[in-house]
Amino acid sequence: MNASDPIATVNAAWKDDAPSWVKRLAEECAKTSQGKVARKLGKSGTYVSQILHKKYPGDMKSAEEIFLGVFENGLIQCPGLGDIPGQKCHEWQKKARRFAATNSERARMFRACRNCARFTGEE
Repeated sequence: MNASDPIATVNAAWKDDAPSWVKRLAEECAKTSQGKVARKLGKSGTYVSQILHKKYPGDMKSAEEIFLGVFENGLIQCPGLGDIPGQKCHEWQKKARRFAATNSERARMFRACRNCARFTGEE
């Protein structure tokens, strides 16, 4: 296996269990680079590497939503904003961990996220 081949990495690590989005992630990395893909996702190269190597300790559903939002225009139904890309949902969830009345949208989204099953983990 070529260590710099993300598709081979996924095949070796995931065997036949790789979800289609992980295969697409590897393809995107092969087209450009792991670093460029990570930047598009708003994540680190380590984040992408751990997913490719099947070693990501975080929430894979969240990782999938972020990938689909960036690379496949995957939308999530947001109670505050309607249909939004997955990465935007995760950005708002991160902001909603602490209240900040910096503007009306931030306050509205704090309340919307706090009442959303995606944020509370009830989904």
